[in-house]
Amino acid sequence: MIGKAEDRRTVEPEKKMLDAAWKEFLADLDARKLADSTIRKYKLLNRQMEGFAKERGFRFLVEFDLPAVSQLRAGWKDGPRSSAKKLERLRAFFRFAQKRKWILDNPARRS
Repeated sequence: MIGKAEDRRTVEPEKKMLDAAWKEFLADLDARKLADSTIRKYKLLNRQMEGFAKERGFRFLVEFDLPAVSQLRAGWKDGPRSSAKKLERLRAFFRFAQKRKWILDNPARRS
């Protein structure tokens, strides 16, 4: 039986560096044998996200909260359809991170 104190304990996510998270995610995409064009689009998102992070002094994945994701999206110059597809890719990246317990919540899910 789990005690009440243990029930209230929160699990802290691993403090994963943004670049390391992307490296593992892109390796997973390669392992899944996705199309080169799909991987190329994820790599573009990676560069954009890392550029955004560098401008703001972010180093860790957990620094991307809902406001940060909204600001990242606001900088996209894509049309409506391309922007929606890019958001799907961003959600997939954060879902990957969430499953590995690098983040507690997917900030792109609500954006």
